[in-house]
Amino acid sequence: MIDEAFHLTPLDVRRYDFGRAIRGYNPARVDQFRDQVAEVMERLTRLHQDHDSKSRRLHATLRQFLDTAQELNRALR
Repeated sequence: MIDEAFHLTPLDVRRYDFGRAIRGYNPARVDQFRDQVAEVMERLTRLHQDHDSKSRRLHATLRQFLDTAQELNRALR
């Protein structure tokens, strides 16, 4: 389950500054990894939006079928 209190966007990942330290991480590798994480987050966000849209369409279609079934049952009584 996703914790709604913690919201991180791909842009947040791209802009995060890890700071500098003596004998710290390789800045180029950190930047590369940060870009990869942001790209994956962007792809997953688009995929989630596509699935959400499809789910809404399917729910609407299901509602129509249920309404039609209900009308047919009433007509057959």
